[in-house]
Amino acid sequence: MSSRCPCAEELPGSRLPIPLTAICDDFATGGQIPNFQHHISIFREKGIAVMMLVQSLSQLAAMYGNYGAVTIRDNTDNIVYLGGNDLDTADQISRRINKPVDEVLALPIGQEYLFRRGQKPLQLQRYQIYDDPLYQREILPNDVTRAQVMQ
Repeated sequence: MSSRCPCAEELPGSRLPIPLTAICDDFATGGQIPNFQHHISIFREKGIAVMMLVQSLSQLAAMYGNYGAVTIRDNTDNIVYLGGNDLDTADQISRRINKPVDEVLALPIGQEYLFRRGQKPLQLQRYQIYDDPLYQREILPNDVTRAQVMQ
């Protein structure tokens, strides 16, 4: 196990002193992370969290195989479903929320299903980041500046 997280293994308690969260956008469309399905099972105990954003569960299976995709999904504490057209993903979501597949496929834009380990699923209004005052004050001006520089 020490070869999976060598940085954490060398520290007191075999844990990172400051929790680390890696945000992996389009996780299942980039290159495969070797043995990720094995690593994910020990991340939590090492102080590491991974937020994976995937468009469909079939992409995850294509990248890591069915067994690897199930292992990754089973070691995920939070799943957010934003909607989509993949029937296999919609079928799995429908079974989790006990609703028909066509209702899952018709999830209104701006809505999402949130699944958290140990809690019942929730249907929520998606957070509107562009309306957030902090985003408007701190991030948006930098994005505008970058866009102006790129022109």
